[in-house]
Amino acid sequence: MIVTPFVTIAFSLICTARAQPMRHDWAHNTSHVIKHNLVNERNLVMRRVEAKELELRETLTEHTAAVLSVAYNHDGSNIVSGSIDSTVRIWDARNGGTLLHTLNEHTSVVQSVAYNNDGSNIVSGSWDKRVRIWDANNGGALLHTLKEHTDHVISVAYSHDGSKIVSGSDDMTVRIWDANNGGALLHTLTEHTDKVTSVAYNHDGSNIVSGSWDKTVRIWDANNGGALLHTLTEHTGAVMSVAYNNDGSNIVSGSIDMTVRIWDANNSGALLHTLTGHTGSIASVAYNNDGSNIVSGSIDSTVRIWDANNGGALLHTLNEHTVHISSVAYNHDGSNIASGSFDNTVRVWEYDCPLCTIKPIIPVAIICLIIGFLLIVWYCLKGSYAKVRYKSVVNLELQVV
Repeated sequence: MIVTPFVTIAFSLICTARAQPMRHDWAHNTSHVIKHNLVNERNLVMRRVEAKELELRETLTEHTAAVLSVAYNHDGSNIVSGSIDSTVRIWDARNGGTLLHTLNEHTSVVQSVAYNNDGSNIVSGSWDKRVRIWDANNGGALLHTLKEHTDHVISVAYSHDGSKIVSGSDDMTVRIWDANNGGALLHTLTEHTDKVTSVAYNHDGSNIVSGSWDKTVRIWDANNGGALLHTLTEHTGAVMSVAYNNDGSNIVSGSIDMTVRIWDANNSGALLHTLTGHTGSIASVAYNNDGSNIVSGSIDSTVRIWDANNGGALLHTLNEHTVHISSVAYNHDGSNIASGSFDNTVRVWEYDCPLCTIKPIIPVAIICLIIGFLLIVWYCLKGSYAKVRYKSVVNLELQVV
């Protein structure tokens, strides 16, 4: 890096005084080495930036069973996770993934977790048939327990303004709750004909999307008692995950049929793109905040990133998990991705992080430093030898005279 040329120059100044006969050649060679190193290192950095690499930053290992759900709070400072170990855990996303709190009120598998938009509350859904609301600012104190579902709660989500919660269950219903009024039940939506696997609000809270084992994606009018607006039927297997992009114009879904599909939410749910590449069922999908990328997680043990603005072109495949991926989530600025897996871990991936950009250059810089130092020693020794030889010749000539 930049250190190498400065060290090289410093040594060259010392050697110049000792090796005047070699000064011209030394200056020429030093200039060439400096220029060559700087050009090579600049090219490495540019290639790294253009590649927009995702690097594994942290692996969080406190869960004692499979991690089924992960989510970021709005400012990206915390991650919440839910697990087969029946716990909800809160992690410090900016301090090495330190475990902050473990919430133990659920009595069975925690299938889904989510933050409200200001990060003050967390909602979780469990196989104990309960939806629970927690105070994220007070050590995860339990605020409310919602008990209307008659089977496992598989998915939960907040509306953007935090006033509503939507949940999906194995009881084949989607339920809407008043988050500001103790979690009072507002509406029960019953059009699905099999277990509901995933639910989400659009940004303005006017619509809800749900996915189900009945192979459909359904769009509901959240402001009109949950009236069914559209049923999307292109998937050939159970729909395991659904999400809106930030402006609510598109929906993404992932299915057991191994496809990720993008739908036009403003045009009766018309199918826009079908993304293929996963070799196993899709367990989870999510958009980044600006809607440019989609992340998906699969039982093929990979996390994949897709270009949502370019027909869903595949951008990255992340392979660090050792078994099935169950959940994926972006932080708000899109710089990080969290993934949960049946390997009992939460993994955090960083996108274009400075450290990740520097890491591949460090060995190059060290090699350049060593080579520069060896060249300096060689030139100094050569200069000293030339000077001694010159003195010996002069002395010999004087003796002859």
